Amino acid sequence: KSWAKEFAPHNIPVNTVAPGGVPDVITVLDVETSGLSASHHRILELAAVRVPAALLLCEGAPPTSRAPLAALHALVAPPASMRLSASVQQLTGLTKERIRAEAAGPIEAVLPSFLAFVSGTRPAGHNVSFDLGFLREELRRVPFARDYNAHMGMLQGKRHAALDTLALSRRVLPDAGSHRLSSLAEKLQL
Repeated sequence: KSWAKEFAPHNIPVNTVAPGGVPDVITVLDVETSGLSASHHRILELAAVRVPAALLLCEGAPPTSRAPLAALHALVAPPASMRLSASVQQLTGLTKERIRAEAAGPIEAVLPSFLAFVSGTRPAGHNVSFDLGFLREELRRVPFARDYNAHMGMLQGKRHAALDTLALSRRVLPDAGSHRLSSLAEKLQL
C-alpha cells in the first residue's frame, strides 16, 4: 500500500534554516507503540505534520492564517510474533487486524519516507522524548540505519533541541493538575 500521497501538499520549504541556525519548519511527531519500553516494544503508528515555525510563533503570519501544512501517517506492521495487549489496543485503538489490513509495511519500509519527511526540521511533540526514543531504537534495529547518520543526529538532539509541549505545559501551567494533552486542550478550550 502506498502512503506517499499523504505527503501533499509539498509546498512547505524543508532543509531551510532561519537566522540563528534554527530550522524554519517544525515537525510535530507522534508515535503509537506496543508498550512503553523502546528496547522491548515496537512502533505501530507514525504521524507527523510539518508546520512553518513562523505560524507557531505568529511571526509574519496572523494566528488565523491557514498556511499549507504537509502531513504523513502510516500504520506499521509489527513482527508477526508480537502480541498486542488489551491495554495497548484500548489506549491506541489499534488491533492486529486493522494493522494487517492498513499497514504501509514493516518499519524498514516506512522509515525511509518518514526520515525524508522530517529531515532538516525541528522535532516537536507532547513528551517527544518518548517518540524520539522509539525512533532511535527502530533506527538501531534496521539494516539501513548507518545510511541515516544525519537523521540520527536530529533524533538524538544534536542539531536542534526538540520542542516538548509536556515540559512547556508544566512550566507555563504548573497548577494545571493534569498535563495530559486532552486535559490541557479542555482547560485551554482548544
